[in-house]
Amino acid sequence: MNYAGYFINLDRSRERRTEIESQLAALKLDAAYQRFKAADGNTLKLPNPHLKNGEMGCFISHYLLMKKTMEKSEPLHVIEDDVLLSQQMVPVLDATIAAGELERYDIIFTDTYVPINVDGLRFYKALYDQNVVRDAQGKISDIRFSIIDLGGRLFATTSSYLIGPRSLRKLHNIYTKELNAGARVPIDLFIRNKAAEGVIKVGCIFPFITSVRLEHSSATTIDGRADLGRHDRLTVLAGDVARQSFFVEGDWSRCQDYVETYLRLPREDAHHRLLGDILRFGLTGGYQAI
Repeated sequence: MNYAGYFINLDRSRERRTEIESQLAALKLDAAYQRFKAADGNTLKLPNPHLKNGEMGCFISHYLLMKKTMEKSEPLHVIEDDVLLSQQMVPVLDATIAAGELERYDIIFTDTYVPINVDGLRFYKALYDQNVVRDAQGKISDIRFSIIDLGGRLFATTSSYLIGPRSLRKLHNIYTKELNAGARVPIDLFIRNKAAEGVIKVGCIFPFITSVRLEHSSATTIDGRADLGRHDRLTVLAGDVARQSFFVEGDWSRCQDYVETYLRLPREDAHHRLLGDILRFGLTGGYQAI
């Protein structure tokens, strides 16, 4: 592999450390990825008028990793401890680096939030069908990977990303300025805002070569989010199921099980079914955006 790997993990998140280390060992990557101790809250005592303590901890963790590595001459792959890895991850990352994509992008995500609306789902569905070939039994027989330019597209994630050496100091300086001023939004949304402003350039490998663990969707180490109301937890889960459906090793039947078990759609509502069918039409080639 042509990069250095780091996984971010809180000292108190022993179970998650075991999970990510087990995945890395199964892929024979246990010696290739170092653990980076996550900040447990606002450990730097920075101005914090807007974010929850855990959100500050997440922002600070990624900032401190940039600070530690900004003099490195090799690309980095940074992952959080609830990420789901694929067999294709390393060869695709190596090919991405070899193709010079890190000269074009400051950050290349390996998966991202998928917006739950007709235009977002239609975009990803069409792209998936163009890049993934399935045989008569429904098994994937061919995959063509590409980079989606996320500059003008809705996204949010820090669970897994590739960053080149030329961008390490740049991101460090941008994070420093924001944290010292009092971070206004969580780090994933901050990155999205800076991409929209044209300050940084971001892309995403597609189909996704990592994903998030569905069993963690309603339980997180960022305080406050684990205590969201039922509706908010289900909203997060719905987005994560959609996200995993575009994962190269995503199991659609398992995704469907999560939908049927947790989302509890109102089957008896005829109007609801009607609108659902219209949404399904919106995902087809017959729909033309107005």
